[in-house]
Amino acid sequence: MRSIEEIRDSYIGELLAIQPELEEWWEDMVADEGQAVWKRWPTGIAGHPRVLAIFRKHYLEIVAWNNEQVPEGDEPDEKWGIDSSGQSQSFEWPVEILIINVRHFAPELQPLVDGLCFVPMAMDEAGEVE
Repeated sequence: MRSIEEIRDSYIGELLAIQPELEEWWEDMVADEGQAVWKRWPTGIAGHPRVLAIFRKHYLEIVAWNNEQVPEGDEPDEKWGIDSSGQSQSFEWPVEILIINVRHFAPELQPLVDGLCFVPMAMDEAGEVE
């Protein structure tokens, strides 16, 4: 399993690779349709299916990484009043890594990820991310 830093760097690398092509696509859309383009694409360039696919792939990888961090053993669900083994659990919020913190690692992607104003993920009946 890759580290969180490797997942983040992969995400940034994939977005940087497609950004020029998508910016050109967006400029053509605006030139053809004017401001009406925002009615069809309210999130701008971030709503492009390739951006959402990259986001989804890395989001699911972070969820899998988080699931791997759960300690093994028979710990009760309710831990109030029970001494733990003192091991801290790591947990990473995918939105922090994939949207919020991008400006610190790749400021040139900020215009692209600013349009990710929602998390394009779903949950199944069991509450698991799909």
